Amino acid sequence: MGWVIQQGNGISKKDPIVEKPSIPQSSAQTMNTPGFSFYVLPNNISNSVLIPITVSPQPLAYVQAATGINKVIVVRVSAGWRIKNVDNETSCAVMFKLWRGEPVTGELICSLLDGGESISINYKATSFEHVDSGFREFSNTVYTLTAQLVSGFGAEIVGCLTMTAMGLEL
Repeated sequence: MGWVIQQGNGISKKDPIVEKPSIPQSSAQTMNTPGFSFYVLPNNISNSVLIPITVSPQPLAYVQAATGINKVIVVRVSAGWRIKNVDNETSCAVMFKLWRGEPVTGELICSLLDGGESISINYKATSFEHVDSGFREFSNTVYTLTAQLVSGFGAEIVGCLTMTAMGLEL
């Protein structure tokens, strides 16, 4: 099964991902070309969405890139999120994961643990990048970003949310 973007709720399991996934026009801006792919929220500013981050991996975005022998894919992610203050619990940790293919069942290629406290400022911005290499054949590869709550009572994606993939020949 694949994952399809749904407005306000990240992405959900639906139809298998094919060469160019079906994305509702109102939910995300995407572009897939052989050398560059991106995903951004339709209104890519802080507080434009509220996507809950739960203890289960929450798919947030995906991009697709043409991979091949003697090629690397540079994947970049930037996510704005907020720590929820629940019952005076003011700290939390969120694990961001980058998957090659399907979330959870695909290959985990990068992960980043970020956290903070909401005593004074409860907004966070997490950015990271990964270089994927070692491809043995030419194919269209989907990269999926997930986030999950590791500790604390709650967090949510509030925007911006941007994910890009760029293929480079070696």
